[in-house]
Formats: sequence, structure tokens, C-alpha cells
Amino acid sequence: MGSLVEELILHDLLEEEELEELKLSRLVDLSSEHDIGLLVYCFCALKPGESIRQYLSSVTSSKRSQLGPCRRESLVHLSPRALKDLNLSSLEEGQEKLSKWWDGVAMLRQEWQTHLRSAQRGDFQPFVFRAVLFGDKEGDATQAWNLINWPAVIIDEHGVRHWGMVRQGIRASGDFLQCWALRDLLAIKHTTAGITVVSVESGCVMWQNAASMAMMGCHGSLNSEAGVSSRRKRQNKIQKGEQGLQGHHYLDLLFYAHKEDLPDLNATVQRGGTFCKRVEITHPVLRYLMGLGDSPHFEEAHHDVEVTVSRDPVTLERAYTISQAGYELNRMQK
Repeated sequence: MGSLVEELILHDLLEEEELEELKLSRLVDLSSEHDIGLLVYCFCALKPGESIRQYLSSVTSSKRSQLGPCRRESLVHLSPRALKDLNLSSLEEGQEKLSKWWDGVAMLRQEWQTHLRSAQRGDFQPFVFRAVLFGDKEGDATQAWNLINWPAVIIDEHGVRHWGMVRQGIRASGDFLQCWALRDLLAIKHTTAGITVVSVESGCVMWQNAASMAMMGCHGSLNSEAGVSSRRKRQNKIQKGEQGLQGHHYLDLLFYAHKEDLPDLNATVQRGGTFCKRVEITHPVLRYLMGLGDSPHFEEAHHDVEVTVSRDPVTLERAYTISQAGYELNRMQK
């Protein structure tokens, strides 16, 4: 599968008996001594002898939802390497920024749910969560980032036991990236939902997966550019009498019958949420591209749509990721 990294992994430096209950001071020393990018969280104090699993089974889901890394004070340690990697100046700055990330980024909320599921069933094995560490327009390139996480009992300097989480950020090896790039490609190609990535600003389609292209043809600028040499950039010309996406924001086409939902959509995704809606496909351009009939053979089509927003990792342009799955297609006589 390809080696994950060529650097030290904290889990391998700890003795077997240490893994169940970790002293915070030991984690601080190891991360400094071996230059490890480490984050340590403490979510709440445990009773003497109480396990994380026992604690989670004793509290309500609403109580659990009030805990976690979205609370500033839960982050208790950032190693010097972690501060550097995340471009932070202090633990206090990290508490402020990272708590907002956990609260506002859908991917991180999913990661937290993974942590909860593991802890609830008593699984304390490390798991790898892959992420993107965005670069900037000043020259720092975007990097694939791997985060090794595991639930743990953390013992603070006063001897108090806490439900906590250990998190190590690492850069993956080339072999690891290649292996997972192939797996990602297969997953994207074989999902039955159409995935369309759209520029927030211009509304142009940036790229599509196979299901999206099968649904309405190839309109992704990156899909088109990949098939031609740099000497001959293909112009997306539309033959006379045909219709294309030029001049249309894709969301305007998709939500043509639901324009009143667009403000709520944008408010939801800007908060890091996922906007979900069952929409009817009514815009003439989109219906034409999808091969839907017109009078007298009108086909009523509805899609389950989910929308999130992020950035393109290369251009850093803000982009919607739109998932579409058709659930009904009826031929109606008009």
C-alpha cells in the first residue's frame, strides 16, 4: 500500500502499557525531542477508574455534542513543529483558530464523528485521516496532509484523567500518495452520483466525475484541458444551433425552479455546512444537455442535490462541490 511516511510516528515511540493512559508531560517531551507535529486535546475529566467508553455511555447525545475540539479550551498542547506547520504563533492562537475550523469545516466535523464512533465502541487504535493543507498565492504549495488520530485517556500534570485525543500531523510519502490517488480515482469514477465542481465566482464547471459527464456531457474546463497539448488549448466552441453552459452560472441552472433557496444555500455552505435539496430540473439549457424531452414528450426529472464549498487545491479558487443523484424520471404527456 506504500509506506505512510519516512519520519517517526508517535504511536511507535510509546510502550504498549502507555497507550491506554498517556501522561501529558510524556507527550510534550516526546514531541519536542523528536520534532513531531503533535496536538493533544482533553475534553472532560473522568472519574477514578472510569473509561472513556463508560463515560460516553453514561451521558446523553446532547451532552456529547457540547464537548469536543470545537471548544477552545480542549486543545491543551501544540508542539513547536505543529505550530510551525500550521503557521501559528502560540497555543492561544491555535485554540482560537482550530476551534473555529472544527466547528465550521464539514470534513473536520466528519472526523470528529469518526472519533466518537471509535471511542463509543472501545476502539483506541490509531486511524489516518487525509486532508489538504492549502498553500497561498505567495508561493507555498498546497500539500496532501495526513493526520494520525486516536482516542486516549490523558493524565494531566495534577494526575487528573481526561477523555482526550492525540493527533499527529505528517506529510505523506510519494508512494503513499500514489496508492491513495489511485483509490480516490476509483471511488470518484465508480460512485453513481454525479459530482460537479463549480467556480463560486464565475459559475463555470471546473471538473466532473464520470457520472456527471454521462448525465450532461463534458463541460469541465480541467477535463477539457487535460486532453490537449499546451500548444493547442482547446476553445470550448459550441456549434451553431447547440446549447452549452457558457454565460450561465451552473447553480442558476440547477436551482432554476428553486431560486428562493439560493440565499439559504450560500449561507449554509459558508458556515461549513452541507446544503441538501430535492430539485426539479426545469431550465431549458440543462434539460437539453441532459437529453430530457420537450413538449409533447416532457420528462419530469428530480435530483437529490448536496452542495458544499471549499477551494481548488491548485488554483486556490473557491469552488462548490455538487453531488447530484436522480431519483425520479417520468415521461409525461403535455
